[in-house]
Amino acid sequence: MNEVIMKKNTRLVLLLLLVAVIGAVPAWGDVMNCVKGTISDQKTNLPIADVRITLISTRVQTFRIELQSGNDGSIYKNGIPTGSYEIRFEKEGYFPTRSTIRLTIGDSYDISVKLEPVPNQNPGGTDLLRTVVELVNSGKLAEGVKKAGEALEKEPANAMLHYYRGYCLEKSDTAASAIADYGRAIELKPDFALALTSLGKL
Repeated sequence: MNEVIMKKNTRLVLLLLLVAVIGAVPAWGDVMNCVKGTISDQKTNLPIADVRITLISTRVQTFRIELQSGNDGSIYKNGIPTGSYEIRFEKEGYFPTRSTIRLTIGDSYDISVKLEPVPNQNPGGTDLLRTVVELVNSGKLAEGVKKAGEALEKEPANAMLHYYRGYCLEKSDTAASAIADYGRAIELKPDFALALTSLGKL
């Protein structure tokens, strides 16, 4: 009889402990966060629809959240776990942009950004930048390296081409070559924020 009572008491104690632990843990919604904002054209200030936004956890690279801007250029996504993220903004006809954010409990983070349009190719056809950017946006890194190399033979002082070849090399795990290209891009354009950020990261 005593053994039966002891078992019941043990179960009761365990149940009370479980309730106490659950009560001490914040509600799921309290530890989640949201991102919001508007994507617009750097030159016209008009909103840009269908921009591909990717949030990549810096701790677990395989954890990604894919978003797309609405017709008014707006973005909103809630339920994002806490942590640090790299954010990529990609849209054909615009230079891709990257930034990093850190989300803590209950954050509402504004990730508004202005994208720079890729200039049209010049009449001589020597500016292959648009093609390189399109390859980068499509994830065709090897082709991007090759095309950027061909373009740099014609335009060796083009900082953007060095940057994008460096970007492709970085994503292909060729860090040393990527560092060289980022460094050259900064030499040519000392205020080149994207190249400075990428070089610092490597």
